[in-house]
Amino acid sequence: MIVLIFLTILVCGSPTEIDSNVFTKTANDIGEALKMKIEQVAPIEELRKKYHPVVTKVEKIDMEHAKLVLSRVVNEISKLIAKKKQVVNKLVNSTEMEYINHVDEKIDKSSPFYQYKNLHKLNSSNFDLVKRKKFFNLSVSIHQSTVHLPVTVYEKAQHILNIARWTSNLDKIFVINNKEKTTRWQYFCTTSGLYRIYPGIVWNTDQNILYNCRIEPWYNYAATFRKDLIILYDMSGSMTGRNLQMAKFILYKLMSTLTENDYFNVIVFNNIVKPIDRCYINKMMQATDINKERVTRMVNNVGNDVADFENALILAFEYLNKTKNCNKAIMILTDGIYRNYYEIYKKYNYPHKPIRVFVYGIGNAIRYKKQLQWMACSNRGYFSQISSISDIEEKIHLYTNIISRKIGLSNIQRNVITSSQSRIGKVLSISQPVYDRKNKTYGNLLGVIGTDLLITDLEAFYDIFSLSHDSYFFIIDNNGFVVSHPNFDSKKNQNNVIDLAELELEFGRNDTKPNYNMTLRNEMINGKSGILTFKVVKFFKEKEGYGMVNSLCIALAIPHEQLILNIKHIDENILNFKKKGFTKYVNQEYTKNLKWTFEYDMNTNVDQVLLNCQKDIYKNDIAKNPICNMAKLNRILFESNLLHSMYSNNFTSNITDLLIGYLQINQIRQYIKRDNTYQNLINDKIEKSFRNVIDGNNKINVNIKQHGTKYINHINGVIEYISTNNTSNIIGAYEIVFDDNLFKEILNQTECMKTVKVCKLNGNCINGMIYDCYIIDELSRIVYSHEPKDMAQPLSSVEYTIFEKLKESNIFNNFSYPDYQSICNVVEEKLYKLNKSFKIMNPFQVMKSVMYVTICNILNDTLINMLTGLLKAINRSLYDKCEKFTFLYSNL
Repeated sequence: MIVLIFLTILVCGSPTEIDSNVFTKTANDIGEALKMKIEQVAPIEELRKKYHPVVTKVEKIDMEHAKLVLSRVVNEISKLIAKKKQVVNKLVNSTEMEYINHVDEKIDKSSPFYQYKNLHKLNSSNFDLVKRKKFFNLSVSIHQSTVHLPVTVYEKAQHILNIARWTSNLDKIFVINNKEKTTRWQYFCTTSGLYRIYPGIVWNTDQNILYNCRIEPWYNYAATFRKDLIILYDMSGSMTGRNLQMAKFILYKLMSTLTENDYFNVIVFNNIVKPIDRCYINKMMQATDINKERVTRMVNNVGNDVADFENALILAFEYLNKTKNCNKAIMILTDGIYRNYYEIYKKYNYPHKPIRVFVYGIGNAIRYKKQLQWMACSNRGYFSQISSISDIEEKIHLYTNIISRKIGLSNIQRNVITSSQSRIGKVLSISQPVYDRKNKTYGNLLGVIGTDLLITDLEAFYDIFSLSHDSYFFIIDNNGFVVSHPNFDSKKNQNNVIDLAELELEFGRNDTKPNYNMTLRNEMINGKSGILTFKVVKFFKEKEGYGMVNSLCIALAIPHEQLILNIKHIDENILNFKKKGFTKYVNQEYTKNLKWTFEYDMNTNVDQVLLNCQKDIYKNDIAKNPICNMAKLNRILFESNLLHSMYSNNFTSNITDLLIGYLQINQIRQYIKRDNTYQNLINDKIEKSFRNVIDGNNKINVNIKQHGTKYINHINGVIEYISTNNTSNIIGAYEIVFDDNLFKEILNQTECMKTVKVCKLNGNCINGMIYDCYIIDELSRIVYSHEPKDMAQPLSSVEYTIFEKLKESNIFNNFSYPDYQSICNVVEEKLYKLNKSFKIMNPFQVMKSVMYVTICNILNDTLINMLTGLLKAINRSLYDKCEKFTFLYSNL
């Protein structure tokens, strides 16, 4: 959308009536000229005609169809996750059996196990490494695993050498599991910190020297499940200097063992007892990265007065008695205590002792050490003396082993699923604890074993081809955090964690903070299935449907009254398309998904994959597979053919680039560039420009960008198919890049500007008025001005008074929406940075479904009144602040 501002500045004389028809004609002329420019380059009308009723049909998406699509996706994802769980279960059983058969022995330098594959000591020259596409072209060893140790663990200690020896027998199981195409990384983290990973890799020692697998969420959640912790932090006068610094580091390390499924609070005490964060009085805080960072920054460096242990313990028990998780513990950080406070434990924790007590005695000379030992040992906990910084890393993790005993004694196999961000994208980890089954009366934890599942593996099942271009799926976990969502931006989100309520903003709420009590979020977290329809902020779409898988829940969002375009059966054989070369347009991500699903060789070319897929369709066992079906193949081949025929060499001198494509989300995006090369759309900036025009009401968007000293115009537009009953459906989009002379040439051809030129040249402008012209986009940025320095600048910075008049006239309005993925965290409170954009509220439509152009004369009150009246009469909103969506949701 662009806006034409025709500015008149009164030099002398009085205001005069201005004929609005002059400006309307100028606006129409600009629109028609731009439309002709686009048609010269991108044959939109020609493409639209190809979608005739013989090969296409437009249908409305009904709820039964949407439910069927969601059900298919849930079923396929559930089967994939179940397969990964079977892999983990097999690994757990094999690991426990290996330990049963293992007997510790003294390992000396003559033993082959003395030099195990410690990846800190490895390099590519002495280790058999090959690149595998399955592992993202990393150099790996597919025949054996490698081992990582934390820097605090001595690699030649006898117990470490024995662990390295017996866990090396897992390689044979790793290799067998690797034959399954979607099984990638497999790993085992022991309670000693030894981390065995398959396939074997060589790490950069400098970058990973501080890595410790025992602080990973997949390890801690599997080992202890959900837990509630209260950390009592002694801030009395004796806790000064080195002891206080160690206490801060212990606190940091304790919090690093907590996952998003855990809740905690830190109570600091001397003569005053209080929670460290005033926002969490009488309640627990979730152990998110943001909350843990807040607590770390709030710790005071100065201790004073006397420690009030009695009230600190009472407050800790009162907090934990309100919580519901089965694992509860109090962690005490102090340098000494003069009595054991038996009466408090008797009142709050006896006789069943549901709350464990762990005590970390800080310093070389701990006062009343026996009292601290009694407090821990009499309440099913553990006492650790920490004399130096080097003791902290190993002694902190002992509490995990003790809490996990209850799970080990239950003899119940239970997988957990956690998500994290890695350099290869969002990853799900499926993990399970491994226990010592030699003596089943102790339930000692040996470690945690797991495997990874890429989010893209799940997204491969999203059957968008059966839905409209605006429909999409998303997945959240049991905490409401987004696992997969088209609007999730890992580059923008500093903690890679965002709540569903922060992405799906309900329309109509006055509060700018997210509604964490929104019905959709609560229903999905509680594992329910159903359908909800409500309005959400425009840039997020309207949704339908949800469903849960284990600790995950999936939802399908469908715009209200949305239509779907289907391609009827194509008789032409796929081999004919292969011979014509059309399949080179097919998105590589789509064919990669096919390869994973049907276990084709990753080196198989696109033609062969599609051909194999076509053959597999006719097999009854996969006839209804959502990844590979005839409707999807028909669409791919039909649109590949069209794309092949669409290329045009009718470039004018203004054109620098052309991109044309079909927008089936996550499945196929195909584009042609000017140099006649073909590529998938992977550039984030280009994708955003396409999504903007697809998501908005505008048929054409104009954006200006600076390239060096020049400015270029990016023209984005949608390609619509109009059926015989006048229903429309977006079938694609285009982007044309013009140089900075585009609007200058167009404006110079308009009759109005010709008159202005003569006026300025002869100095006889009517009533002494001097005329000027701006063209701005919907964000109020200047797309064209006769002054180069004004290009791409906000109108408010160039003509502030004019812009204020536009706002007063409701031509522009100021919308503020929170971008929760760009939050800057501060110690005192969570601040949300608002991204503010100026949007046109009621533009004056001057073109036939092509462009909206608003014309205004800022300093002429007569024209302002006239324009305002026209806008109110038309009452057409370009920018929809909200849209109605239906959400279908289901448990995975």
